[in-house]
Amino acid sequence: MPYLKERPEAAMVNTSSIFGMIAVPRQSVYHATKFAVRGFTESLAKEMKGTPVQVHGVHPGHIGTNILSAAKVNPSADPDEKRGMFARPDATQEEQGEAFRQNGMHASKAAEVILDGVRKRRSRIFVGLDAKLIDLAQRLTPMHYDKLLPIIFLPLALFRNKKGLKDLPVEP
Repeated sequence: MPYLKERPEAAMVNTSSIFGMIAVPRQSVYHATKFAVRGFTESLAKEMKGTPVQVHGVHPGHIGTNILSAAKVNPSADPDEKRGMFARPDATQEEQGEAFRQNGMHASKAAEVILDGVRKRRSRIFVGLDAKLIDLAQRLTPMHYDKLLPIIFLPLALFRNKKGLKDLPVEP
């Protein structure tokens, strides 16, 4: 931080997640880390007020990465638990991971959104329409946003399946 403060202009970008704004079942450890990044970033932004250092918190929604493929998954004890948000319910973890990667925003597009947010000096940068809608749902109904999630995710899933992401550039 001392080096950043010495510069005429500097930006620190910390990546949280939309799951630093809301919580869902079976993700408590992930949420704890993402809420911690959010709190750290917001506190640091207040500490850096009046200095040349901009502090930004990034809250991505669905970015097409390998996070689901690489995740350690605990099989649910409840066989009736809904699975397959990104693939058919009986899909393997590998199939779900591939569907997640293919149907999310391309990482290069996410980088453009983040850079634009830094240029516009936004303290919170929401990446993706899903992230913006989830943030809105949480603000409108702080204790009951989970009831709005199906309303948010269903149209987005239908749109993604129709549109596809074939036009996006290949990562370098």
